[in-house]
Amino acid sequence: MQWFRSIPVRFALTICIAAVASICVDAQQADKGQAKKDQFVLVKLKGRKPLPNRHLVIFIGESDQEARSHGNRIEADTDERGVVTLSFDSHIRWFQVWHQVGKPCPTGAGEHAVYHSSVLFDEGALVLDTCGPTLERLQPYFPDRPSVLHVPSKP
Repeated sequence: MQWFRSIPVRFALTICIAAVASICVDAQQADKGQAKKDQFVLVKLKGRKPLPNRHLVIFIGESDQEARSHGNRIEADTDERGVVTLSFDSHIRWFQVWHQVGKPCPTGAGEHAVYHSSVLFDEGALVLDTCGPTLERLQPYFPDRPSVLHVPSKP
């Protein structure tokens, strides 16, 4: 361990450790500041039809309590295909979707229901002021995914 006690070696090791730490911190800060853009489609669950030209109010938060408090919101309209592009920071994890805030459906999910990002990006989130035959869901939109998978028959 004599080599470690020499000043030039310790100095070089200190510089290397500082450089690695600086790179890690810069990478974390760059990740925090980037907004994520994703496309979703609003569909009526009965029949799975897209719903064009609808207004959405989406409450977002880093925690479920923050989303329920209705402090941060995104308002957007679906286009003629029922598709909406949403942009939010990567630290946002909880979502609540409405058409008109404060008018929950009596037999619906309830005004306190929030959805984690893993659910939103997998199967989608129910629109809280819809229920029964008019129940709607905001779900991920994949324009390049074929609607029917073709499996060739065996030769």
